[in-house]
Amino acid sequence: MLAGTCAVVNPFGAVVPQNKRAMAFMWEQIHRFSRKSQDTIRAHVPVTRRLEAFHREQLEAQRDDWVLKSDYGAEGDEVVVGRHVTPEVWRKSLAEARPRRWIAQRYFRAREGARGETVNYGVFLLGGEAAGLYARVQVGPTDDRALSAPVLVAG
Repeated sequence: MLAGTCAVVNPFGAVVPQNKRAMAFMWEQIHRFSRKSQDTIRAHVPVTRRLEAFHREQLEAQRDDWVLKSDYGAEGDEVVVGRHVTPEVWRKSLAEARPRRWIAQRYFRAREGARGETVNYGVFLLGGEAAGLYARVQVGPTDDRALSAPVLVAG
């Protein structure tokens, strides 16, 4: 890509799974999914709500329980972890976050390794088929300092 010999283009279909509002849709419309899908959502998708579906006062009062994320933020960009900021920063973040572009996600403590590091995993798809695994490793909330580790899946 840097040499100008190929182009990387995300297909339009990638928009939905990349948008964090899709996770809010899963929770807000969970009754529309099959029983098996509901079980999968409950087991693997953190409780997520559209910012406009919350009363601001509730999020202010429950700061330690929530994380604010923009719909297309990546690698910790545009993420505010309530329990890791002051009440003043949390209130300012709530005031500046744009409804219809931000979500609130219930905080969960990720499993940590021996050095306190967490690993966030993603899957690369090519033509709808899993083609690789992407991992970000970091101590503390993920940001642009995370160690990135792509992995080729041979099959």
